[in-house]
Amino acid sequence: MKAPLTAELRGQLQRIQQQLNICQQVKLKLKRPLVKKLLQWCDEWDLEVNLWPGAPECVFDQRLIQQIETLLQAEGLPPLSFSASGKSTTEQAAVGLAEDKNLREAPSEQRLLVSLLNARSLHPAGLQQTPTRLILDVALDQLVLDAFNGLLVVENLDSFYLLEQSVWPGLQSAQTLVVYRGHGQEARGCKQLKQRWQSSGKPLVYYGDFDAKGMSIALHEGYNQLLLPSADFLQQQASDLHQPAAQLPYQQSLQQHRDQLPDNHPLRPLLQLQLQQKGLKQQWFGAQPLQLYPLN
Repeated sequence: MKAPLTAELRGQLQRIQQQLNICQQVKLKLKRPLVKKLLQWCDEWDLEVNLWPGAPECVFDQRLIQQIETLLQAEGLPPLSFSASGKSTTEQAAVGLAEDKNLREAPSEQRLLVSLLNARSLHPAGLQQTPTRLILDVALDQLVLDAFNGLLVVENLDSFYLLEQSVWPGLQSAQTLVVYRGHGQEARGCKQLKQRWQSSGKPLVYYGDFDAKGMSIALHEGYNQLLLPSADFLQQQASDLHQPAAQLPYQQSLQQHRDQLPDNHPLRPLLQLQLQQKGLKQQWFGAQPLQLYPLN
């Protein structure tokens, strides 16, 4: 069971929410015990806090607060603005308050959004055309992982839905399991799948934005390959407009990884491009042929 949002943590998030009404970001010192508790709670619920190695602070913004509000709503809990002070038990129950008990497992805890090649040309009733790929919401335990020889994790939902337009031989194989990574609650099922998959030693491929954060995810979350267009295409199309300044803290680790690679390693030109503060969102890849890049 996941850790509950205690009254103490709710109070801290309420203060952050109030401060965000007058500023874009709220910075909190990591050495504060309450901040450590809050970061631990966010980590358990797969909420990504802006936190970089060696930094003395973490950053909360409206994006993260909105993800927390969505999580609370999905768990049947009141929004951050709700205060239990002075409320009777009946009044608290009316808004689903359950702060002093373990939260129930979320509906998405053990589920995944997967894309499978429609190898048998199945045509579900009510569809005008036979789909090239079948997109299914499945329970993790329903998947027979031995039936697949590769796992592809896709960062963005719109790119996940448009995989049939992507040009990569692996997508033409029924033995490639394609999964949407998800965010917040949705990421939990994918995280559990990756943990099970990594022991198999089979390819674990990341397909996401060509930017510093996307590269950092690929390098530090257990992946062994990266799926992207050709280096020539990225050299021509990458732009600083697709590499926000907020991702600058990732640059140091990318540079360290680049420097340890051989001069002829295929990933080096991509890392060099990102160190020049250039990037390209996944949606801008279009129908470009994709290729695999080893990460080490």
